[in-house]
Amino acid sequence: MPPIKSKIMVIEAEYFYRKGLICFLQEQAGVEVIDEKTTEIADILDTIKNGKPDLIILGDTSSGIPALDLIEQIKQARSETKVLFLAERTAGTEEAYVQ
Repeated sequence: MPPIKSKIMVIEAEYFYRKGLICFLQEQAGVEVIDEKTTEIADILDTIKNGKPDLIILGDTSSGIPALDLIEQIKQARSETKVLFLAERTAGTEEAYVQ
């Protein structure tokens, strides 16, 4: 029986950061990167519903939508999917993301 793979989706606007992360993930046993997205929210949500990722790695989307709102939409689209939020630490942002 083939090993079970975790399906991971990467959402990141920065090209080199996204590609580097995907390259790292693809070298890991038991991981399948099912898609990569940048900014289109409707496209992101459609891929979540159809691709059924186990984990979404969420970085900068440059979409204009606050990250916490996007996470809420992701959880509404597929509550089973886990979200790993990668945030740049800047002054004054810690309180908003710790809630």
